[in-house]
Amino acid sequence: MTDAETYRRRWERERLAREEAETIAERALADLYDANQALDARVREQTRDLTRALEEARRAGAARDEFLHQLAHRTGSPMHIVQGFVELVAAEVGPGRLASAAAAAVSATRRLGRGFEGMLELSQVVAGGFDPQPSTFRATDWTGNVLRRWLPEVAAAGRTMAVDPGADPTGTIEVDVHRLDQIIDPLVDNAIHHGRGRITVGVRVDDDRLHISVADEGEGPTADVADRMFVPFWSSTDDGFGVGLSLALVIAEGLGGHLHLDPATTHTCLHAVLPIHRPAPSDPGRLASVDMDVLHTLVRELPVEGLARRLVEAWVGGIEERRASLTSGEPTAITSAAHALISGARQLGLRDLADVAAEVEHGAVDRIPLLLAALDHAPTSLEAALAELETAPPG
Repeated sequence: MTDAETYRRRWERERLAREEAETIAERALADLYDANQALDARVREQTRDLTRALEEARRAGAARDEFLHQLAHRTGSPMHIVQGFVELVAAEVGPGRLASAAAAAVSATRRLGRGFEGMLELSQVVAGGFDPQPSTFRATDWTGNVLRRWLPEVAAAGRTMAVDPGADPTGTIEVDVHRLDQIIDPLVDNAIHHGRGRITVGVRVDDDRLHISVADEGEGPTADVADRMFVPFWSSTDDGFGVGLSLALVIAEGLGGHLHLDPATTHTCLHAVLPIHRPAPSDPGRLASVDMDVLHTLVRELPVEGLARRLVEAWVGGIEERRASLTSGEPTAITSAAHALISGARQLGLRDLADVAAEVEHGAVDRIPLLLAALDHAPTSLEAALAELETAPPG
């Protein structure tokens, strides 16, 4: 066989191999294309199914939330009436075997009422969120209110309650106190109904953080309960609503903080950390600035000709008397003067000035010079606000 024949046969074999390889590749590409088309069709079908399932779940969730909202809304007023009658009956029952039953009925109706209120609040917050409304107050005053609000129920359960003396006894803080109550109340309620022994409310101010905790002497929850205790509408007991702790968590996160089960103790301890602001000494002129929206609201709600000016004149006319009391050095006179300034200042839109007066009322005598300086600016600010109000076009 010549060399040319050998090369020709080799070339023929290579040509046939290339053609076979191309055929195999084309077949593989066709199979891959078909597989991709089938996969795309399956993905589209499953996407439609998932979208439909998600929409059905969304509608079911919305229907549930609306039902719970309406249930809580429509049940709240009758529940308060029932609670009032039960408390009235309990007050009329003298010592005897009915006394404990009456006390238990009062406790049950109060808890039921809190459950419906929490359900309504949770549905509203989840649906639309909330705008924090911070106010200035002293941490120890707030814990005192918590004790007064909860001690009767704690005592009725045969338990004791105390506040850990970690709160700053003199400083003031700024936080939404209404939302703060919505965090602490479920924690105390949980400790009463699921804990044991003494209940301790801890409060600590740490720079720009407020730490609040509620602990009892019972054993900590199991891992399963700990994983689910903040889930809305889940409860470890048959008579629980599963609302309080989930609402407390939503509120804490809405305020920019968090709520968790403290892992550092073998007892049950729920711990919330919230951002706060410490009111710093402010410019007296800024403290005396007027919130015009407040004055406009006053005029709309009480449309009496010249009423705003008469109210301003009456409040300004009492400044010298209040000033004399504030500088008298007498604690009772100082407290009374500060208290007298607060309501009028807030009514006329002097909210920052009213906040400082509230601090003085609660014993912050170091804020008196700032309050006096703000009172020097207040008449001018109010007069400017009145002029703006009186020259503004109707509506």
